[in-house]
Amino acid sequence: MGDIGKIIRTYLAGKDDLLANRDVAITALLQAPELTDTQLNYLINNPARIGELLKLDAPQTASLLYKRIFNQAMTVYQRSGQQVDSFAIVIQKYAPANCEYAMKDMLFKEALRADKDINKATALLIEYIDDKKAPVDIAAIAGWFEELSAVIDKENSQRLINKLTSFVLQESDKGKECYLFLIQMSCYNTIGDKAQAKTYALKAYHAKELPEEYKEMLKATWGFTDSQ
Repeated sequence: MGDIGKIIRTYLAGKDDLLANRDVAITALLQAPELTDTQLNYLINNPARIGELLKLDAPQTASLLYKRIFNQAMTVYQRSGQQVDSFAIVIQKYAPANCEYAMKDMLFKEALRADKDINKATALLIEYIDDKKAPVDIAAIAGWFEELSAVIDKENSQRLINKLTSFVLQESDKGKECYLFLIQMSCYNTIGDKAQAKTYALKAYHAKELPEEYKEMLKATWGFTDSQ
């Protein structure tokens, strides 16, 4: 990884404009372990050019820039010997509005990827669901759960089912119920309750806000049709 990082740094150092073309932009945004302060600030200050070059809308561009900053912070975090403050300093410098979210994101990913601790990752997800002081939207919760769902066991699925039974979406999440339904569908499927899983799958399928790719997935998995 060190050699690859050096090669990428040398390659980008020879570029006058990180947004000169699609290939250079993708290297800087997605492949470089770390950018210089000047390089990162340049990307952050040019979201419109990034969107135009990569054919992304504003939310997609914002998400891509967040991932770039997050990866930068993770590189610094690993180099520091997993000092949480080192991660927080990078986020505070480049994405202060995302500090609370990024800390949650990092702790969850570390629990799941580095520690490989399903219990800890589930506990963190439940903690985030309960957090009223710095709430995270249900789409973000679903994003974390999607990664967890690949390894979650019956016990932790039941913990989430119990939590979500009485969960009420925050006002800003109204209209995004499909993400809640998808989590519940997956949890019930994991514990072997296919009937309940299908019930929540159908609820998600009928939700107007469900992204098309998820609708197609539900069609393929459950055999739903447009007439259902």
